[in-house]
Amino acid sequence: TQKQGGGLFAGTNNDNRFTFHNKFLPDMVKINDYIHEKISNPTQTQNTTTTQSQDNNAIEQIKQLKQLLDEGIITQEEFDAKKKQLLGL
Repeated sequence: TQKQGGGLFAGTNNDNRFTFHNKFLPDMVKINDYIHEKISNPTQTQNTTTTQSQDNNAIEQIKQLKQLLDEGIITQEEFDAKKKQLLGL
């Protein structure tokens, strides 16, 4: 086992680190805080993704309903009612 020393460049071989100019320090602190917030609260990101999936699913269902309407399989009233339900109106 090789003992790793400290010093100015001790972290340069770490894949999780990067070097930046000091003028970017305020932005890097914000980015760091954002990343740690997402790591600490992954459900918030997951909830956003779930909501987007649900929205996409509703859109696909409305498209399918529109096709059924165009083919005369369902009425305009049925289409409107189901569309409102899917959109949460």
